[in-house]
Amino acid sequence: MKWKLWFKAGSLLIALFATVFSIYLLNSQHSVDFLSSLGFSSSQKTLNWCNERLRKAEGLSQAWSLEEKNGQWILQTADSKELVVDYLEVEKWLAKYCSVEIASYPTEKILDLKLTPFARIYFSDQSSALIYQKDFSVFQINEITFESVELQEGFFALKNLLKISN
Repeated sequence: MKWKLWFKAGSLLIALFATVFSIYLLNSQHSVDFLSSLGFSSSQKTLNWCNERLRKAEGLSQAWSLEEKNGQWILQTADSKELVVDYLEVEKWLAKYCSVEIASYPTEKILDLKLTPFARIYFSDQSSALIYQKDFSVFQINEITFESVELQEGFFALKNLLKISN
């Protein structure tokens, strides 16, 4: 009978250790390292390109800007019209596309890229970033070159939201 008690206590301790270890792995980058050490790897990574609150975005090829003023998102187009954009829709877009899945772009191909300035974004901490685009889904933000179909879809969704034509 004592061995049953020791077996149950040992099993509970092993389960507790496994639970604490799993929580540790999930709360840190260690889970990726642990899984890749077992042979599971993924070329997909997540990029959070707007760590600070987005204050303003300017489209460089279509000459538009979207800026938050007095609790409203204001779109200014090339013909100097100012339009109020649905605040909640812009916030939903930010929540969905500020963090996107990316794939690393081969470093040997980066030097051959001819990138086009696509947009400039300004953040609440007074920093800014220039977004370059090449082809359909190749981007460069702050010297990080990557491929992201999700970010491309996000920019198409933003154009539809703002009703900007190509």
